[in-house]
Amino acid sequence: MSDAEVGNQPATKEGHDGFHRHPGPERDQERRADTMNEFPKVIELNANRHPASESTANGAPMNGASHGATSNAQCSISNRSGSSHSSTTGSRPTVEPVAICGMAMRLPGGITDAAGFWDMLYNGRSGRCKVPEDRYNAETWYGPGKIGHTASKFGYFLDNVDLANMDSSFWIMTKKEIGAMDPQQRLTLEVVYECLQSAGQKTDELRGKKVGVFIGTFEGDWLELDGRDPQHHHMYRLTGYGDYMSANRINYEFDFVGPSVTIRTACSSSLTALHDACHSILTGECESAVVACANIICSPRTTMTMQEQGVMSPSGLCKTFDADADGYARGEAVSAIYVKKLSDAIRDGDPIRSVIRSTAINAGGKSSTLTAPKTAAHEALIRRAHQLAGISDFSKTAMIECHGTGTAVKTNLGHSEGASGLSSVIKMTLALENETIPPNLNFTTPNPNIPFKKCKLAVPIEPRPWPKDRDHVVGVNSFGIGGSNAHVLLSSASSFGCGNGKVSGQQQGNVEEAYDASPRLRLLLFSAKHPKALQTMLSQHQAYHLSHPSLLRDMSFSLALKRDVFNHRAFCVTDGVDDWAPVVSPRPAAREPSKLIFVFSGQGAQWARMGMALIKQVPEFRQSLRDLDEFLHMLPDGPDWNLIGKSRIQTSTVYG
Repeated sequence: MSDAEVGNQPATKEGHDGFHRHPGPERDQERRADTMNEFPKVIELNANRHPASESTANGAPMNGASHGATSNAQCSISNRSGSSHSSTTGSRPTVEPVAICGMAMRLPGGITDAAGFWDMLYNGRSGRCKVPEDRYNAETWYGPGKIGHTASKFGYFLDNVDLANMDSSFWIMTKKEIGAMDPQQRLTLEVVYECLQSAGQKTDELRGKKVGVFIGTFEGDWLELDGRDPQHHHMYRLTGYGDYMSANRINYEFDFVGPSVTIRTACSSSLTALHDACHSILTGECESAVVACANIICSPRTTMTMQEQGVMSPSGLCKTFDADADGYARGEAVSAIYVKKLSDAIRDGDPIRSVIRSTAINAGGKSSTLTAPKTAAHEALIRRAHQLAGISDFSKTAMIECHGTGTAVKTNLGHSEGASGLSSVIKMTLALENETIPPNLNFTTPNPNIPFKKCKLAVPIEPRPWPKDRDHVVGVNSFGIGGSNAHVLLSSASSFGCGNGKVSGQQQGNVEEAYDASPRLRLLLFSAKHPKALQTMLSQHQAYHLSHPSLLRDMSFSLALKRDVFNHRAFCVTDGVDDWAPVVSPRPAAREPSKLIFVFSGQGAQWARMGMALIKQVPEFRQSLRDLDEFLHMLPDGPDWNLIGKSRIQTSTVYG
């Protein structure tokens, strides 16, 4: 492991994920603060909402994602619910909605933001690739059918991610500590910071606040790799290896004092973490929360273990619902979302990407085997989630993002195990924003064991507009290999009557703000913790502006009011038409405001013809004295002498 290097701060990434809408003069009215600060009124507004549009905001794919298939569990619910309600809100919810205000990610296929994720989903791209050489030698370990070997050379791995380095200037750690730290912890720190930026949160304003951190994990290859040599020892084993430190590390770096929890329930870890985060928010344990997860594959050990269980795909492909499905392919992912009460998010003017209607967890109990899922448990779980959300007509739920061996978003990203649930939540959030169902990949022949016709199930193979007869409600299902299950119900922000402004170039929700979009000068403020990071930030924001010229006002607003301020700074004044010409400060700003000292020379330092050379040689100095002389004579009790023309010591006359 090499030493950490500077210049790749996470602060430079968010410029590609969009900017927060400038509030404008209608800000208070748009927030609907007078009608939405209390939970019962939020629900009342939802019950009286207008029908959703069936197309995207601009008639083209934007930042969003979804699934579009369901499982036997949903089929069973649809057949047995017997409900005839025309609205999903059949009874009063028993839990207050929670808003997803920010999202950030590192996903296979080079995905680093929501815009890239939606582009992948909408256009049916896959992040499948050969095992990178910096993970392990796939050729050496490849041996189908052999014990101690892998069945495939392929998987779904992160692109353009340097696992060996991290910007040491940005964190409260030495290079040695960073070098010993699990790459999952490193990437989680970066993604969490980008998530807070996405939510418009300044970390300095969150320090010391009751912000909870909930991390979902699966396996950790780093402990095995770095601890393999007993002679290789250092003082950072305890803090750098264990997944129990994942949440603690974030609380420490950002000085959050809410709950700090790491959850490990296998493949349902991240959704279980989200459930616990919502519970802590609603019970007052924390005011808001970061939910994050990471799955980085550093060795073939876990892959071989899974292969022994017969769940790995020899083809290295996830073929959801297809008759040729032969297991799953492992995938990497690092994701984070920032959540808080919906009423609090509206009060604070935060962006609202989607709304968590309810979460629920349970266990499968005794089934045919320890690792076999139990249908009745999943049915009870989904029913419970709908009950908590006050939804009695299951047929109005548009989609269920399924779990299982290589399902749903896993056709794009692979199965990231403990991190897979949060990837699905982000995907479904994007689908709700765009009112579009993206396609499933690798689906050719329907699995004959799934009663598609009987249960009226459909697997989309191309993008579809949102069904007219369905509400903006989707479910995300996840279960661990040992029977730990989780389910989350999401709704769009617009279905709750709140629009959150432009995020990633799209006008979310149903609020349109009219303002003069003609070119005018805007001030753009930039700052970073290292000169290299500042230069990267400038180039990234310039590229963003060129591709989104209409968002210059939002960029100016976000950079000025929604970003942390660091000591390496630059600014740019532009109307969006002229060349981009930022001015970089020649030296770092002081970490704390300097104390200003005024020094007066008293009545000394006088000599004959003092200042005459300056008056003669420097026009600016001469003009300044004349201006001051003019102001002096404008005073009610102005002097009867001039600054230029007669010395105070009466030695000679000095003329300008």
